[in-house]
Amino acid sequence: MQQSLPAPLASHVSSVALKPGELVVYAEAAPWSARLRYALAEMEQTLTARNGSALKVTVRVKPPRTD
Repeated sequence: MQQSLPAPLASHVSSVALKPGELVVYAEAAPWSARLRYALAEMEQTLTARNGSALKVTVRVKPPRTD
Protein backbone atom coordinates (compact mmCIF):
# COMPACT_ATOMS: atom_id res chain seq x y z
CA MET A 1 0.00 0.00 0.00
CA GLN A 2 2.76 2.45 0.86
CA GLN A 3 4.26 1.91 -2.60
CA SER A 4 1.07 3.38 -4.07
CA LEU A 5 1.39 6.64 -2.15
CA PRO A 6 3.53 9.57 -3.24
CA ALA A 7 6.96 9.44 -1.56
CA PRO A 8 6.41 12.46 0.73
CA LEU A 9 3.27 10.85 2.17
CA ALA A 10 4.55 7.28 2.32
CA SER A 11 7.47 8.31 4.51
CA HIS A 12 5.02 9.55 7.17
CA VAL A 13 3.08 6.28 7.50
CA SER A 14 4.12 4.64 10.76
CA SER A 15 2.29 1.34 10.15
CA VAL A 16 -0.60 -0.35 8.32
CA ALA A 17 -3.04 -2.98 9.58
CA LEU A 18 -5.48 -5.03 7.54
CA LYS A 19 -8.52 -6.04 9.57
CA PRO A 20 -11.62 -7.85 8.26
CA GLY A 21 -13.24 -5.33 5.93
CA GLU A 22 -11.00 -2.47 7.04
CA LEU A 23 -7.59 -1.07 6.18
CA VAL A 24 -6.12 1.01 9.02
CA VAL A 25 -3.30 3.36 8.09
CA TYR A 26 -1.36 4.96 10.94
CA ALA A 27 0.22 8.36 10.34
CA GLU A 28 3.09 9.63 12.46
CA ALA A 29 1.36 12.97 13.23
CA ALA A 30 -2.05 14.64 12.92
CA PRO A 31 -1.15 16.94 10.00
CA TRP A 32 -0.02 13.93 7.96
CA SER A 33 -3.17 11.99 8.84
CA ALA A 34 -5.29 14.67 7.16
CA ARG A 35 -3.17 14.54 4.01
CA LEU A 36 -3.31 10.74 4.00
CA ARG A 37 -7.11 10.77 4.32
CA TYR A 38 -7.40 12.80 1.13
CA ALA A 39 -4.88 10.69 -0.78
CA LEU A 40 -6.46 7.41 0.34
CA ALA A 41 -9.96 8.63 -0.52
CA GLU A 42 -8.78 9.03 -4.11
CA MET A 43 -7.25 5.52 -4.03
CA GLU A 44 -10.16 3.76 -2.31
CA GLN A 45 -11.52 2.05 -5.45
CA THR A 46 -8.07 0.75 -6.34
CA LEU A 47 -7.50 -0.57 -2.82
CA THR A 48 -10.89 -2.29 -2.78
CA ALA A 49 -10.22 -3.89 -6.17
CA ARG A 50 -6.90 -5.28 -4.92
CA ASN A 51 -8.51 -6.72 -1.81
CA GLY A 52 -11.42 -8.25 -3.70
CA SER A 53 -14.08 -7.04 -1.26
CA ALA A 54 -15.50 -3.84 0.16
CA LEU A 55 -12.87 -2.17 2.25
CA LYS A 56 -13.28 0.68 4.71
CA VAL A 57 -10.15 2.83 4.94
CA THR A 58 -9.38 4.46 8.29
CA VAL A 59 -6.49 6.77 9.13
CA ARG A 60 -5.28 7.12 12.72
CA VAL A 61 -2.36 8.83 14.39
CA LYS A 62 0.36 6.64 15.91
CA PRO A 63 3.75 8.28 16.39
CA PRO A 64 6.71 6.04 15.56
CA ARG A 65 8.42 4.35 18.47
CA THR A 66 11.59 5.96 19.71
CA ASP A 67 13.31 3.37 21.85
